[in-house]
Order: sequence, then C-alpha cells, then structure tokens
Amino acid sequence: MRKSRGFTILETAVSLGLSSVILVALVLWVSTVMRTTTSAIELVASNRQASAVSARLEQDMLALTPCDSAGFAPAIVQFTSTSLGLFADVVDSSGVPGQDGSADYVLWSFADPSLSRGVVPGTGSCPTTLPVPTTTLEFASAVAFLESSPMFTAYDGTEELVAEEDCLPVSTRCRVTSLRVRMVVDDEDQPGSAPASLDTAFDVSTAPVRL
Repeated sequence: MRKSRGFTILETAVSLGLSSVILVALVLWVSTVMRTTTSAIELVASNRQASAVSARLEQDMLALTPCDSAGFAPAIVQFTSTSLGLFADVVDSSGVPGQDGSADYVLWSFADPSLSRGVVPGTGSCPTTLPVPTTTLEFASAVAFLESSPMFTAYDGTEELVAEEDCLPVSTRCRVTSLRVRMVVDDEDQPGSAPASLDTAFDVSTAPVRL
C-alpha cells in the first residue's frame, strides 16, 4: 500500500500567494475596464448635451426678431457673462415650438451647476419690463466655465473693442455683431469625470440686433 502525500504548508502558502496575486490583477483589470466604459458613456452623454445646446443656440440666432414690428427695438436685450436674453420667433402664442410672426423672449441662464433656457411667448408688442420665464428647460445638468472665461461674450467689430469681454454687458455703446459661447459640459455631478468642451461663435452682423 502506497501512502498519499498532501501539500506541505509551504506549498499551500505559495499557492495561496499566487492565487491572491492573480485575483488582485483580475480585480484591477475589471475596475479599469469599468472606469473606461463609464467614462466613455459619460463623455457621449456630455457631448450630446453640448451638441443640443449648440444646436438650439443656433436656431435662436437664426430666429432673432425685434419685439416691435418697425424694427427699432433691439433683439438682444440682456447680456452678461452668465445670461443671454433675446427676442426670437421660436414658439407660437400657446408656447408650442414654431413660428407665428411674433417675437418671443428667450432667456439662457447659467445657475450653478446647470444651464437652462426659458421662453415667454410674444404678445405682438414690446414689454415694458423683461418677462421672467415661468418654466425653463434644463439643457445641461452640470456646466462649468471654460478656462475661466465668461460663458457668453459679445463683440461689435470695432477697432476700439479688441476683446470680446469689453462688450459686457450690452449697452448703447456695444452694437453686437458676433456672439460667443464657451463652457464645459459634464454629464456627472463630479467635475472632470468626462467633460465635453463647447466653444462656438455666431455671426449676427446681418441680424436686427443693434441697439
């Protein structure tokens, strides 16, 4: 009869050590794959939000309309580093997206951490005070300034104003010919997870936006 020989304590310890190393390597690899996949998904979502903001801003720029039929009133009436108020024909009298010939008040506003867009249907005449949208649509849930620059800037094309920031806020001395929007859109609340940059400019020199 032959006696069966089992593992020694040393062999068992070596086996457990190798198994632990392999297990740790697998866990790290799975974690890396999950982080990469999550970041890719977040980046896609952030890019989608940034594209939606850019597309809607472009639609608003193309629909700029002065609030009076004679065209004497400006279309852009509010402009700061974090807000943009303008008149554009973007909804009908009931608030449904579309054009009905009237100038609707559109307010883009950044309230940390989100960017929203509110619309007040036009009444056919210029309001005595700028209306406040009762409902707003959140376009980007987590937004930050791009390179510490103002989110909304304007330029009037004159030689005196060499920097876009000099045209903030809009006044009678700033006749807007171009608008620029710069921001970082992040789908997650944690900054830096998978941000998408948005830096776009709009030529509005031919639109009725002069003050």
